[in-house]
Amino acid sequence: MPYVADDIGDSNLAYYRALYRAQNDSADHFLRWEVHMAHAVQLEAEPGRIFEEYGDLTGRQLGEGARIAARRYALLIAEVPAHDAALVVLKAEIAEAIERDVDEVRRSYVLRLLQASLIRDTERLDIDIAMVACVAPSALKH
Repeated sequence: MPYVADDIGDSNLAYYRALYRAQNDSADHFLRWEVHMAHAVQLEAEPGRIFEEYGDLTGRQLGEGARIAARRYALLIAEVPAHDAALVVLKAEIAEAIERDVDEVRRSYVLRLLQASLIRDTERLDIDIAMVACVAPSALKH
């Protein structure tokens, strides 16, 4: 069924409004990324545990779900061009944390997207990327 402009309803417009308002909420996206990654690590610490109340999924499976949620927030941050050094630092923190997680690098291309975003942002804002890496503390500890 083709989509046409006449089909825009209240729920779509409310959704678009929320997305528009959230597009520059990188600090919140960062915190959500951090929480979901922490949950992933916690769940994956018990990979064989069965969560009966959640469809009999294992800790490994639910951990992957938490990683998917984290990746979505990392992508939201990567997508928006940085307007200042603070956002560049948030992107760098996430990229550095993911880079240390070899399993995550195998599962997703989000690191590549963050790196591309960082390169473009630092070029556009004339920021030394090496200085950003020195300032950015570890966002995720394993």
